[in-house]
Amino acid sequence: MTANNAPSNIRPAGMDSASSHSANSNNGVGNSPGCVGACSAEESSAAQPGAATQRRCYKSSSAPFMTNPNYRIIPPSPGPDSASDRPSGFSQPGTATAAASARTSAWLPPTVAETGVDGSMGDAMQIDDAQELRTEYDVLPYEVHTWSSHSANFMPHNILSDRPHDQASRWATNANNHRQFITLRLERPALVRSITFGKFYKTHVCNLKEFKVYGGMTQENMVEILYSGLRNDSEAETISLKQRVHGHYLPCQYIKIQPLLAHDQKFNFSIWYVELRGTMEPQIMQRITADFNRLREQEVIRSCLKFFRDRSLDGAFNTLQQQTSVSLEAPVLANIYSALVEQADYCQTEQLLLQAERDGVFASCMSSIPYASVWRQVDQSAYHIPTARGGHQMCVDEESRVAYLFGGWDGANNLGDLWMLCMDTGKWTCLSANTRNEGGPGPRSCHAMCFDSVHKCIYIMGKYVDHEYRGNTGLENDLFCYDTLNNEWLVLSENTEVLDGPMLVFNSQMVFDPIHLCIYVYGGKVVQPDINDSRIVYSGLYRFELRRHRWTKLKHDSHLLEQEHHVRGRYFHSMIIDPRLQRIYILSTKRDVSVPGDLLIYDIATNTFFEKMADLTACSSDKQPLTQQRYLSEKQRLNPMYPALLKMPPFSLPDVVDPHPHHVHLMQDG
Repeated sequence: MTANNAPSNIRPAGMDSASSHSANSNNGVGNSPGCVGACSAEESSAAQPGAATQRRCYKSSSAPFMTNPNYRIIPPSPGPDSASDRPSGFSQPGTATAAASARTSAWLPPTVAETGVDGSMGDAMQIDDAQELRTEYDVLPYEVHTWSSHSANFMPHNILSDRPHDQASRWATNANNHRQFITLRLERPALVRSITFGKFYKTHVCNLKEFKVYGGMTQENMVEILYSGLRNDSEAETISLKQRVHGHYLPCQYIKIQPLLAHDQKFNFSIWYVELRGTMEPQIMQRITADFNRLREQEVIRSCLKFFRDRSLDGAFNTLQQQTSVSLEAPVLANIYSALVEQADYCQTEQLLLQAERDGVFASCMSSIPYASVWRQVDQSAYHIPTARGGHQMCVDEESRVAYLFGGWDGANNLGDLWMLCMDTGKWTCLSANTRNEGGPGPRSCHAMCFDSVHKCIYIMGKYVDHEYRGNTGLENDLFCYDTLNNEWLVLSENTEVLDGPMLVFNSQMVFDPIHLCIYVYGGKVVQPDINDSRIVYSGLYRFELRRHRWTKLKHDSHLLEQEHHVRGRYFHSMIIDPRLQRIYILSTKRDVSVPGDLLIYDIATNTFFEKMADLTACSSDKQPLTQQRYLSEKQRLNPMYPALLKMPPFSLPDVVDPHPHHVHLMQDG
């Protein structure tokens, strides 16, 4: 097996590369008569060779926010995008204001951007992750540099053209072992944000079920930036790549793709099309490259310092440290080493360890410790408590430390009572035995409910209607508001559907955005008026602006265009919002007979979904996950030592600064 050098000309992915196929020479690679995973005769007859199909992709202004790997990017759907269609106060990437500052400073590594171009201290990187990660990025031109093998006419350069209807337009290996690879060489060093894999127009056994991606400045020194897999379908997948190493951006000129497993293990690997996105802008890349080179130099110096200290070469250690101004470790760790190893002062060591914990030195270890649920039974024998029920909803007023419970089903009837729980005392208070008598919603279950922390209001929408009652019952999707301060009900809408809002749904979820005073409603099943209609219709993602009293549909639950990425609707899911970062987290779901345990992140400003491809249910032995409760801690950032962690010097920053700055605590229903 030998590596093959590609032609020197570089063309952007997606261009016709037929001429490059013949230009390549296969030096010593044996061409087998046919790929083990080649298409069948049926596929060959159904294929439609022709011009490269241009897959629809998102605009560069709607860049993803992820800087860590393994997030599938679902770009915005065509729809309202004018300034008048967005809530007032919403920031939109790509505008003149954002482009002037975010285009350059947002890409800069912390150690570069903290100082201005002239070396003075600036505030370029004082912006938080939400702003930093919404930047423009472009298609990166590359050439196919080397590869392990190929089969028959399935040449490596086929991946430059996107022809989903041409079964021969792919790179196919002549073996299915882990020694297969293909290396791409970028025109110039770049910061690679994402990789897109095109596919055949229908499912194929050779699609990659498991693969790895490496990146680096040279072929001999590359870092793993993705370990993932593709679905066996016809939809192209865009996946984010790891971009930081020890807190520093990773410049790449070489990208290596290593197939590990096909969807049918008996077949060889096939890659149909590859597109890379990122930035090659010289002003950005010069700083990133210089910063990364400094990081490599510092790592070499630290390796020498460690060698000198381990060999007790104190003179060489001190001299190198003084002349390079590079420390082997954080000062507190150096003091711990001195107290423990050199002085054997255990009391001092213990004090230093406690100080290191307060300074966040052990933050990465603490953040990796899994959470464990601890239940404490509250004594409620002296209080009147709600009856047992299901299909109810609760929301929390964090500031007042009270929780509200409304509705549900007691096994025979729907309930319409409203309760308040004081979380400090554990005491329940019945605010209303039947809210309909007070101008509120009638008895219901499987509704959606959220709390308005600005106006201290509760919003309730949706309900489940039994099939036998749908013929003679109004199916309007009403929206109610309860003012907790004045104990008053208000009907915001008698039927949200006529206002371009959702139809009557059940098992959907709502969250409130206190920054822009909006309600987001996602998922749920639509109540069909015809009892004989067996179709299952799911609701999409909607936004209701309280200031304008207006609904906007943000995501549909269907394909809008052929080959478009989409997020299917769902029910029995959980949903939370991070107002500061303007992100919505959607956890777990049920749809049809499947029970996936996925995590979706919706970026509000770019109208883009990011799907975490790891199955959360795989972490649990329970194979039937129930609806999961959720809690977004507004007080903690990754761990209790997050503020101290951010103040640590660059060399001690672990590569664990996750893009999700809050804990998402999960537990199954008790």
